[in-house]
Amino acid sequence: MVSRNIVMILCDGSGNGLRSHLPNVAKIYMSLDRDDQQLVFYDAGYRSLWSYSSWCVMCRIGAQSVFQLATGHGLRRKVCAFYEFLVENWRDDDKIFMIGFSRGACTVRMVASMIRTVGLLRREQRNLVDSAFNAYVGSTEDADDCASDFRRRARSRCAAIEYVGLFDSVSSVLVPSQRGCIPRLERLRTLPHTLQNCVVRAWRDAIAVYERLIMFTVDRVQSSAEGYRPIPWVVSTHASQDIKEVWFAGYHTSAAGTPKPSRT
Repeated sequence: MVSRNIVMILCDGSGNGLRSHLPNVAKIYMSLDRDDQQLVFYDAGYRSLWSYSSWCVMCRIGAQSVFQLATGHGLRRKVCAFYEFLVENWRDDDKIFMIGFSRGACTVRMVASMIRTVGLLRREQRNLVDSAFNAYVGSTEDADDCASDFRRRARSRCAAIEYVGLFDSVSSVLVPSQRGCIPRLERLRTLPHTLQNCVVRAWRDAIAVYERLIMFTVDRVQSSAEGYRPIPWVVSTHASQDIKEVWFAGYHTSAAGTPKPSRT
């Protein structure tokens, strides 16, 4: 069976989508071939407010969008959607590429760490995606009994990730609570395998130098102590990871590739 490229692109954070002033991630999406040998999942983020005819609806959606952009609310839905896309489409020897900006970068890091923690379900198990997410957020790197029990019972697959590209990922995310309806605000580093992930072969991380907002504090990708190990749950030989970090002059929107808002 011929291997394919499965390219997952998340442009959630700029809010521009494919309209004017295309962000960098959208430009990458538009340059990609999309055919049977290269599957692309693109999330453009929030719809333009001007696509709504009612001012009342525009105000409501606008307030909701501001809240979501500021807090990371709705992250579970996006992580599960991308994970389910892989569940339904990935097959042995396929190469997975993930690229994201801001909350999108945070999301692809979580999807990658979820694959590292609980594995990848089979297509007929897609009804268990929510359970897989619960097992993921209920685990830590030091205590992963919840995740290991889930892997054993679901017999989930090992799926290596070829490449993860990040444009200034946020460091604070709103993580759903398993014991109540109120989510908790967490640093990205508190989730398992988001800083070090041995199933990712290559990382590229673009970071804005001058950003000072607390929620955009850098959680830098680190080389895994295990190296690159596609099958993480058994002792095996491993290769070195390919990690490159580049700092860019400018602020958060500069890393996105969108113009700085006018102050006039």
